[in-house]
Amino acid sequence: MHQSRPGLLFAQKQISKSCVNEQVFLNEVRLINQARHRHVISIFDQYQDDKNYYIVMEPVANSNLKQYLKILNSIRNQSSNFEEFGNMRFQLFKFIPCLAATLKELHDRRIRHRDIKLENILIHDQSIILTDFGTSFITQEATRVGLTRTWGTDKFEPPEAFMVHEIESSMDTKTRTGRLGDVFSLGCVFYEILEALCVPVGLPLPEDNYAKHFGDKTILQHVTKYSEHKALVSRRLPVEHRIPGLLENMLQVVLTMVALDPEERKDAAFVSGAINSIYDNYPILKSECCTKSNHN
Repeated sequence: MHQSRPGLLFAQKQISKSCVNEQVFLNEVRLINQARHRHVISIFDQYQDDKNYYIVMEPVANSNLKQYLKILNSIRNQSSNFEEFGNMRFQLFKFIPCLAATLKELHDRRIRHRDIKLENILIHDQSIILTDFGTSFITQEATRVGLTRTWGTDKFEPPEAFMVHEIESSMDTKTRTGRLGDVFSLGCVFYEILEALCVPVGLPLPEDNYAKHFGDKTILQHVTKYSEHKALVSRRLPVEHRIPGLLENMLQVVLTMVALDPEERKDAAFVSGAINSIYDNYPILKSECCTKSNHN
């Protein structure tokens, strides 16, 4: 709760002053405010005390995408309630174009998130919210790589992020990825969503990180050839939740997002457009919030 709005719940992020300086804290606040969007967390207040910085945010989420997928996987593995699985599957499919549109909007504003992962995608009232801009920054140029000491999450990092350099201080730094690095990370998130939607389990998940995973030609061949039609029928998924062909079409988009060479990777505008074109064939899944030109 917040004293100015008693009775309402807010999320609060606490950042130790021993870990970051005030400039880093204010940068995160500034970026969240500049990223204002219906699918981005909003700041209600900010303050500090002797030991910590605090960001008070809304809305308070019910869960994050990692938790949601864990529940879905449990239902799928138990094969006990395919109607519930179908309902959750339906909702997940609706999240995909919203995430793509949100990333496009951020990149149009020259904002790079740099830590897109399941835990940073919140679920609130059947909608998704992108959060945690602690490693983000804004730029006026379309830089593809640079150097940084601020690390994202290895599992979803693009291959170019693992280029380690020595600088004058003799401290190792990680390559700072451009906007196409965000596209790779979101492609990995989409891949995990699609894997959870497979009936039964049909897509291999990485043992280490996605940069290595998508460097395996066997994995790429498996993804390219994947088809779920027979499985949907044999597993008795309700007809209204089968959505034939969508998963396979989305996998082809994911492959354009996770190309190892950034020069061959599609940008967020292309990805969002491609997904919208696919979803034109599934109007029941198109969210009104992300089909309008104004997303504010």
